[in-house]
Amino acid sequence: MRFFDRQEQARTQTLRLLLLFGLTVIALLLAVNAALALTWRAVAPGFSGYPAYFLASTRL
Repeated sequence: MRFFDRQEQARTQTLRLLLLFGLTVIALLLAVNAALALTWRAVAPGFSGYPAYFLASTRL
């Protein structure tokens, strides 16, 4: 019986880890996109918008 209990616990833990991994990837993508956008604003003289396809190229 102990084997099946441990197996169920491992499955639950695996699902939790996969969800956390997915959230981490999304958070990383958002952070990189925000950093690039802020850097562009800081570097571009007389900021008048982002270059063509800037946001499309930094998304999924």
